[in-house]
Amino acid sequence: MVNALQPSKNPATRNSLSKNLSIGCGGIMTLFILLIVLAAIFGPSKKELEARKAAEIRHDDSVAAAKATAELRQHRQDSITRQTIFDALPEGVRDSVIRARKDSIATIISDSVRQESEKRKFARAFTDSVRQANIPVHYKAPVTETYNGHVIYTGPRGGRYYINGSGNKTYIH
Repeated sequence: MVNALQPSKNPATRNSLSKNLSIGCGGIMTLFILLIVLAAIFGPSKKELEARKAAEIRHDDSVAAAKATAELRQHRQDSITRQTIFDALPEGVRDSVIRARKDSIATIISDSVRQESEKRKFARAFTDSVRQANIPVHYKAPVTETYNGHVIYTGPRGGRYYINGSGNKTYIH
């Protein structure tokens, strides 16, 4: 019995088997084109795809509208409940509630105004103290260190350097 998976020792038989089993580039291309044609014939049409998309959009819109309607109903219900409770209060209590609301709003506003005023006062006091001390804008601390006869400076990021004979910075490691 001959095993189909083992290659044949006869060259003629081997060539005929390989011709029967292999698909060349033309065969693969033909299968690919056939697949595309079948997809075009049996796949959904452009109208069907557009109809599906429109249905999805309508569904999304209806879900959003239902959600917005439910939120609006809840907001109205909350407002009606608050108004009903407020109306049920005795008149003297209603007046005190209104006054308390106005007072709390006024307190919030006055607190924020007071905080801004305090910030401005602090900024003015700081500026005045700097002016009185006659501190220049680009003030550097007095230099006390030297390196090989050169004055050592400290850069804005903490690097230490000196100015060499060419006028360039030379950093000290």
